[in-house]
Amino acid sequence: MIRTSLISLLSIAVTCIMAQASYAASGAVDELVYKTQQGDTLIGIGSQLSNPSDWKQIQRINHINNPKLILVGSTLHIPVTILRSEDAPATVISVEGNAQVNQQPLVAGALLTSGNEIVTGKDGFALIKLANGSKLAVQAGSHITLTALKKYTIDQTFSSTVDRQKGRIETERAKTNSASPRNRIITPS
Repeated sequence: MIRTSLISLLSIAVTCIMAQASYAASGAVDELVYKTQQGDTLIGIGSQLSNPSDWKQIQRINHINNPKLILVGSTLHIPVTILRSEDAPATVISVEGNAQVNQQPLVAGALLTSGNEIVTGKDGFALIKLANGSKLAVQAGSHITLTALKKYTIDQTFSSTVDRQKGRIETERAKTNSASPRNRIITPS
């Protein structure tokens, strides 16, 4: 009886560990996939991180023995949380009816930054172009926050996070040959 219970517990533990590993391998961690170029070293890549000594984390994640020797064309997985980024403002393309940014009138041509709140009235609409070329159509009766609008310095790609508290937004992803844009929409649960 005890042996059967112990085997059952061990089986459950192995299943949980495998599920966790599968979750991590599925790309659930937000990461940038970087293709190495001539002359890249982990220490050099570290200069593109928020904390340059985080190159050791990239070494560990990617199982690299020699940080000074990386084959050209190798793929590195880098958590976006350690990447250096800069602001990547969005631009208001058009506005119809009642629309506000941070409780002020929203106007075409305005630049929007991380943290800006957009609210459209019952007759309101706003079309916003993100720095990566993607577009957001904020429909009437909506409330969104541009949580993060970033450009990663390591590969010049963009990341946008929009929190929709209320209403509806439609998106049109930018057509690009570079790495795919990271657009994340957070919705109420």
